Amino acid sequence: MNNNIEIVLQNGNNLYEPLVEGDLVWETQRKGAPGKLSFNILKDDVINFGEGNAIRVKFNNKNIFYGFIFNHSRNKDKLVQVVAYDQLRYFKNKDTYIYENKTATEIVQMLAKDFNLNCGTLENTKFKIKSRVEEDKTLFDIVLNALDTTIENAKEMYILYDDFGQITLKNISSMKLDTLIDGDVSEDFDYSSSIDGNSYNKIKLSKDNKETGKREIYIAQDSKNINSWGILQYFESINENVDAKVKADALLKLYNQKVKSLNIKNVFGDIRVRAGCLVAVVLDLGDMKVQNYMLVDKVKHTINSDEHYMDLTLVGGEFVSTLASSSRSSGNSKGNSSSDNSSNTTNSTKGKEVNALFTAYYPANNSMEGGLYDAQGNRLNPKNKTCAAPKSIPFGIKIKVQGTGTSRDGEIYTVTDRGGAITVKDGVYHFDLLMSTRKECNTWGKKKGKAAILNNNQISTSSTSNSKKASQIITLAKGKLGSKYVWGATGPTKFDCSGFTSWLYKQAGITIPRTSRDQGKAGTYVAKSNLQPGDLIFFNKPISHVGLYIGDGQMIHASNPTRGVVKDNINSSHYKKIYNTSRRFL
Repeated sequence: MNNNIEIVLQNGNNLYEPLVEGDLVWETQRKGAPGKLSFNILKDDVINFGEGNAIRVKFNNKNIFYGFIFNHSRNKDKLVQVVAYDQLRYFKNKDTYIYENKTATEIVQMLAKDFNLNCGTLENTKFKIKSRVEEDKTLFDIVLNALDTTIENAKEMYILYDDFGQITLKNISSMKLDTLIDGDVSEDFDYSSSIDGNSYNKIKLSKDNKETGKREIYIAQDSKNINSWGILQYFESINENVDAKVKADALLKLYNQKVKSLNIKNVFGDIRVRAGCLVAVVLDLGDMKVQNYMLVDKVKHTINSDEHYMDLTLVGGEFVSTLASSSRSSGNSKGNSSSDNSSNTTNSTKGKEVNALFTAYYPANNSMEGGLYDAQGNRLNPKNKTCAAPKSIPFGIKIKVQGTGTSRDGEIYTVTDRGGAITVKDGVYHFDLLMSTRKECNTWGKKKGKAAILNNNQISTSSTSNSKKASQIITLAKGKLGSKYVWGATGPTKFDCSGFTSWLYKQAGITIPRTSRDQGKAGTYVAKSNLQPGDLIFFNKPISHVGLYIGDGQMIHASNPTRGVVKDNINSSHYKKIYNTSRRFL
């Protein structure tokens, strides 16, 4: 990984480009702190700078930081340690403000103007705060109080940050990234679930009624959570212009939940990730699995000429999940385009959309309940997300569940089975989804919705074409034997296991998921006995390793940092023991 770090220091009219010694560290936090940059340079007789001087940093030609030096120190080795902050450092200034009928956006504009700060994109928060007195408060506190009030009343969260020298305010739903955090790109994690912070199951608001001269109390509470957690009370005195009942209900909905926090260390770096972003997280934590968008609360990027890693603090919960699925989401996230609800429509990526009836079955010794094997003789395994479909839909075709109003919307199943009652009737396609237990099937019952089916043009690749692509991929793989294993690397000279397989397929014009876990869920399931050259084979539970099958019981894979890219026998005792599944993408 050849990282290109460009730093420019400005002292008056003089510009300097120092060389960084060691790591450059860039840190951002979601609330109450400016972006921070720290690094070391070797002092020479040319470079001359001091506190207050401007500094800008680019990483691989991308703007990442613009700010000002606040601290520098030297040691006997002539190394200068530099600490710089972005414009939000000036939000630590204190002042007193009294305002009426202003949105949080207007408050940010007011403060920036008063302190000569540059503004960029400031999205309209819309909600008007009727009146507020902020006495002897930091600018951070003033803005964050306004943003908290906006969340409580408008159910919208906004993030304040500095974007390369411009104060920026954005709705969290427009900060969703397509970054995936899973076991393949991270070394270690620490997960916690807590009711010790901002969790409240009882909201108590006090309001003075000037007409009656009495104090009125409004309470909203969740008796179930009070029985489980004890009373966790939030109290606030409000002015008479506020609808106390509406506010109490809104606060309860916002805070009556556990706060989930996930700290992950040494994640493969993505310079787009900053505090306030939403990132997809798929991690097996042992007793539970996380598979959702989480909010980046803090991020620390550590960059040098060879490596880029980041440490993340992520938070989640029902409110964050709701924000993550907001219709305001930007186009940065893959697969979030709005769906066309018209029946039987076709395009190059969605395939054919049909009206559907979804039922469910599970593996059972009783053939009336579904039996233990599918129509192709493979043992039924609910983890593989397979289904039975009408005969008009060939085996191996994928269908996407839509419009059922359940958590299975968006899930993709592969057709591997048939059934006497699985037909098309009056234009409605019947699909039987494989689930784990009878109870799960009974709970599911029958659901109406829509199914997106890949059309014939998308799946009619000839066996000759597939054979040529498999041969091309295997030739490329053989040419990489002896290459280095580097965790997080995706080629062309260094690889980790899934970086190797995704790179190979990319050269053949085929895009597959980046991580072994996701690759193991994609493609079409293949029994080990039916492996063909070009198939991918997966190991460990949960999946954490992948190799390319090349025929004759052999695979080529990026094994580990010691062995690099090597060829191994998949029927050796070691690989037999840890074998999980196989998938076909050709």
